[in-house]
Amino acid sequence: MNGNFRPNIPYQVRLGNQDAELVSIQNGQIGMVIPPIAAGTYPITVGYRGSEGKEYMDKTNLNLEILAPVFSDFYPKRVKLVIRLLS
Repeated sequence: MNGNFRPNIPYQVRLGNQDAELVSIQNGQIGMVIPPIAAGTYPITVGYRGSEGKEYMDKTNLNLEILAPVFSDFYPKRVKLVIRLLS
């Protein structure tokens, strides 16, 4: 996400009512990890926590569409199954 983000400020990002984990703030861009939420469209809210502990959050005019996960591969493809009978 692009914006007037400054380093050393503890920004917060929410998708709907879920917090997103921030991973970087660099050159006016903020990077985040999408939380494990259901597929759908979520409004983005950005803000920070002030020195007195109060949250300053503002809704943006942006929405983020989260798509349902798709499994295209998995590992391991084979397992050895051992069945032990109890006597």
